[in-house]
Amino acid sequence: MKVAFLAPANSIHVIRWANAIAEKCDLTLITMHDPIEVVDSSITVIKLKYPSPWGYLLNKKDFEKKLKLVKPDIIHIHQASGHATLAVISNLNKIPTLLSVYGSDVFEFPEKTWLHKLLIYHNLKNINVIASTSHSMKDHINKLYPQLNKAIEVTPFGVNLNSFRPCNARENNSGLVVGIVKRLETTYGIDYLIKAFHNTILKLNEEQKEDISGDIKLIIVGKGSERNNLELLSRKLNIQDKVEFIGRINHDEVPKWLNKFDIYCAPSMIESFGVAVIEASACGKPVIVSNVGGLPEVVDHTVTGFVFENKNIDELSDYLYKLILDESLRNKMGENGIAKVERLYNWEENVKDMYSIYKKIISYSGENYE
Repeated sequence: MKVAFLAPANSIHVIRWANAIAEKCDLTLITMHDPIEVVDSSITVIKLKYPSPWGYLLNKKDFEKKLKLVKPDIIHIHQASGHATLAVISNLNKIPTLLSVYGSDVFEFPEKTWLHKLLIYHNLKNINVIASTSHSMKDHINKLYPQLNKAIEVTPFGVNLNSFRPCNARENNSGLVVGIVKRLETTYGIDYLIKAFHNTILKLNEEQKEDISGDIKLIIVGKGSERNNLELLSRKLNIQDKVEFIGRINHDEVPKWLNKFDIYCAPSMIESFGVAVIEASACGKPVIVSNVGGLPEVVDHTVTGFVFENKNIDELSDYLYKLILDESLRNKMGENGIAKVERLYNWEENVKDMYSIYKKIISYSGENYE
């Protein structure tokens, strides 16, 4: 099977899918970006003539030319905005298409203006099959465009269980660690986590548990435009000595950092799936997440972690407090999280499912897919 990816090579998710699919298919990655991670040597990478964003329109002829050379059996497009636009305006010679939506392209982009919403609808309508990482995002698309009438497959972005597993990454005598691995942007609600963490420290001190509160840290891993504001917030709350900003790390370093944590928090205000959350669960960590998007789908409330009302700092603080004081509960939720990930989010099984979808789309020639 010959597969062509039309996708941003500067996305770690794209590279992970490409490297995995390349083990089963002859894969060509057509892109406007330089790869952000190592691409498997078996993959042919083709750089289109014009960079984004104008390249989404200007690369039409170049993309058509490259397709004639590659002659793929299926085109797998990633992201419903720019790359899907290029695919839809191009002559694909009736090659079947699959579009993976990522989250912001269907949650945030359509909300900008009615033209943005119309563009996404037009792109979705002119693709054969859509792939969503979560049932929540699938439901959102159907609600946003009830007239779409398009097949949507749920294809979770799972976890490599050989990499994400419990291990001892803690330093000797280190205290309890609450952590998050995420881009430091407003949409991920890290300011709510800092405020909730502050409230938890106050509560521990009020109840004369200074022996516990004195050893607790909040570790924030990632880079983004909000870092200065988040550091300022930590200083305003006078907890700067308890909040540590690590900055950007490579993806292969993520398991090490997750295993330094005792509790993982994801207070996002928008989240299509929650890859980092299932990675934390795979490492045996209890997780606390907001009730938005696909997060409640990957966390079983009171079983693998807790789900709190979006932006509710008090509720988040209460769950932090509960887990900080109860080591046995942390361990039990961590064990349950591992079992859930093994059952539903094993990366190898997710890749097999994607490959099966490819074969099914090709067998239908992209038409009348059910």
